[in-house]
Amino acid sequence: MQRKMTRRKFIGAAGVGLAGASLSGREAHAQRRREGRPPNVLFLMTDEHSPHYLSCYGHPIVQTPVLDGLARRGVRFTSAYCQNPICVPSRLSLITGKHPYEVGAWNNSCALDDDEPTIAHALNEQGYVTGALGKMHHVDGKRHGFQVRTIGDKGADHQYRKALNEYLEAHNMKRAGRHPNEACDAAWPAEVEPEYVVAEQAVKFLDEHRDKPFCVWVSFPKPHFPFIAPTGFADMYRGKGDLPRVTEQMIRNLPKHSVEYRKKYKMGELTPSQIRLAREKYYSMVSFVDMLYGKVLDKLDELGLRDDTIIVYTSDHGEMLGEHGLWYKNCMFESGAGIPMIISFPKRLPQGITMDAPVGNIDLFPTLMELAGHKIPDALSGSSLVPLMTGKDDGSERVTFADYYAHPLQIPQRMIRTARWKYWHFIGDEPHLYDMANDLEEERNLAADAKHKDVVAELRERVLDGWDYQAFQEYQKSRRKG
Repeated sequence: MQRKMTRRKFIGAAGVGLAGASLSGREAHAQRRREGRPPNVLFLMTDEHSPHYLSCYGHPIVQTPVLDGLARRGVRFTSAYCQNPICVPSRLSLITGKHPYEVGAWNNSCALDDDEPTIAHALNEQGYVTGALGKMHHVDGKRHGFQVRTIGDKGADHQYRKALNEYLEAHNMKRAGRHPNEACDAAWPAEVEPEYVVAEQAVKFLDEHRDKPFCVWVSFPKPHFPFIAPTGFADMYRGKGDLPRVTEQMIRNLPKHSVEYRKKYKMGELTPSQIRLAREKYYSMVSFVDMLYGKVLDKLDELGLRDDTIIVYTSDHGEMLGEHGLWYKNCMFESGAGIPMIISFPKRLPQGITMDAPVGNIDLFPTLMELAGHKIPDALSGSSLVPLMTGKDDGSERVTFADYYAHPLQIPQRMIRTARWKYWHFIGDEPHLYDMANDLEEERNLAADAKHKDVVAELRERVLDGWDYQAFQEYQKSRRKG
């Protein structure tokens, strides 16, 4: 029998995740804290979550009480970006602290070299137990330094889709496809969803490794398409799907790459009702993962470990969800390359503040090393966010970059985001320039405006400086020869 999750039960259950740890749990762990043990790291990660779709980021419909509570206990970044708006390159950039082109991560078929150090290797050397639970998207199936891999995709002891696949087979069912016009409700219990299974393993990990410093990734596949509302969460948003603002000028301004992508998946043929429904199901997925992170944080509190744990929430990239007439990611618009980012560690960091300076997932490796009191490796391209979060850096000079090389056109493209500007450069198309102080919806491409030629020239120079896109072109040649 399927258990129905009502909105009231959801809010109540999520609220438990925000409660303080039990006194007995804190007392039991107090001695270990006094021994000077370094802080733990709990890394919460989703796939394809745009920062526009959380209540703590201002969305009027989506409910994310657990992540809202995390933001109240930490620092929330409003201009955070992935380093490549597609899964594998983004994730490899994050765990290495390097740009995708620096580690040869061009598309979702690229594997990380065995000798490339990751944050797991760095923390292993400091005596941590490192775990990677859920979706890591290491296409070679290797662990790349993570010691514990009890649940995940390739290279895991247990495949996180096993329970769902067995249920579908037993009931002669199939999941819907990726297209927004296939959006629907799940016909299976929430307990067989991959995220549910991963959350259970995360709780088990915390229990088993409570007595040593740990760094554990708890990585969910949702809210990545297909647009299927988990059982118990569809009713929360039934009939509440809204339409994004899309203007003719936005469509005219699309780069060649996005025009081709839109054509490939027939995005312009979606009806308003189909768009509303797909967005509704996406909202349901977001609230589902939020609830499950509440379960993980509940266990952290029960064990008395919350105050001694650095907690990060982010995603590997965004989801356009109809904005600019686009779906999925694969572009540098805010909902494609933008990501949510929350860092909570009240022992060292302020609580309940927002930071507008541009940052990237590439910065999380050095940030976690500094927060944990360890030396930052010299070879990283990212920079620690600790000075920014503690007020030692006003962020006015910070920039972040993202690049992309994959389908449909496979032309190199790179974005730089400064405090005011976003410049998007293409090898084989006209550039884009957006004034993010006055045009957050990125409706007006100013790159051809003579008034901004000096800005374009400066940012073009910065984008090209050190960017080895020629290595991608060599990669393409080698594949054609192969």
